[in-house]
Amino acid sequence: RNESMLGMIKDVQGIEGAGVHACIQSARMSEHFDTGYAVAIEVAKRTVASNPAMSREILKQLAAIRPADSEARDLLRQYFKE
Repeated sequence: RNESMLGMIKDVQGIEGAGVHACIQSARMSEHFDTGYAVAIEVAKRTVASNPAMSREILKQLAAIRPADSEARDLLRQYFKE
């Protein structure tokens, strides 16, 4: 939970790369705490046009962290035809 909160704070402060890294780390640490995962998904959606490489990397990491959750995989297919 602390990692997720740190990520959201950094995201609000405009430190997007650092913020999303903390959110991904939060998702990696607990499959039952979805806030970090959800924030990282939103960052990936928000940056797909302005920074597609970052968006793709976020989605790939989330898909690997939570293979049972299809949202990241679905977005990879939708945005990047993967």
